[in-house]
Amino acid sequence: QNYYLICPFIVKNKLFAFTQYFEACGTEKRNSFNGKTLLLRSNDAINWEIIGNCLNHTGRYKDRICDVRVYDSLIKIFVRENVKSYNQKIVSYDILYESFI
Repeated sequence: QNYYLICPFIVKNKLFAFTQYFEACGTEKRNSFNGKTLLLRSNDAINWEIIGNCLNHTGRYKDRICDVRVYDSLIKIFVRENVKSYNQKIVSYDILYESFI
């Protein structure tokens, strides 16, 4: 299991984070699958529980999370698209946080 680039944030005095995730085959071929962004929750910033996921993709990386901002009723995730190309851009996705609080 592979976790990368944790982006923590607080909603209603509770600690959450997003992190990229993928599974690897464990061989020299480095085949990867089940790529996604995990939503985590913690009471102590040391132990984390997976409570959901979003931004599913094929392989290791598609987008990399740059920042997370919390607004009135949603979370805006900023990601760097096209990680393997020279023409990278920042885009955002909105997630309603009432579904996991």
